[in-house]
Amino acid sequence: MKKLASLVLASAMAVVPFAAGLAATFTGEYEATAQGFAGAVTVKVTVDEEKVTAVTVTGENETPALGGAAIEGYNASLIGVADADAVDATAGATMTSNAVKEALAKALAEAKGEAVVNDAAVAFTAGTYTGTAKGYNGPVEVAVTFSDSAVTAIEVGANKETDHVGNVAFEPVIADILAANGTGKVVC
Repeated sequence: MKKLASLVLASAMAVVPFAAGLAATFTGEYEATAQGFAGAVTVKVTVDEEKVTAVTVTGENETPALGGAAIEGYNASLIGVADADAVDATAGATMTSNAVKEALAKALAEAKGEAVVNDAAVAFTAGTYTGTAKGYNGPVEVAVTFSDSAVTAIEVGANKETDHVGNVAFEPVIADILAANGTGKVVC
């Protein structure tokens, strides 16, 4: 009986460290944005099963001496965090702090597989960008054109996808990406 009790206790102790972590987390990188004092504040985190393991907080338009200084501090202090509610605000930079907490909460929610609404304004650098990715039968080249606020065109270039199998996916996927103004809202 003592062996059974010891086994149950040891099993319970093994689970306890994970209970405080990010339950049902998808390890990886997540990014979210929220409105700060003078513009968008973005939090990009890398998470494991329990906590934030790497972070980059940006907010180029925040007041350098206040919000900017707070952001620098968050780049170090958010390592190890598992819950945005555990993040302290920085005195004198309340709006920036709230934006960091809100963006972190969104990123961690996404890491947990929860639905996230990222209502920050989308901004792109206008131009046409090309890329190549691995398709089923080899590389697929794509050219994507952006305005300052929208994906305006997508053209699939050279590829070896099978006609009437792989190629038929391009048209509806491109239409969905254009309608969603990116891939963040596309459901395949």
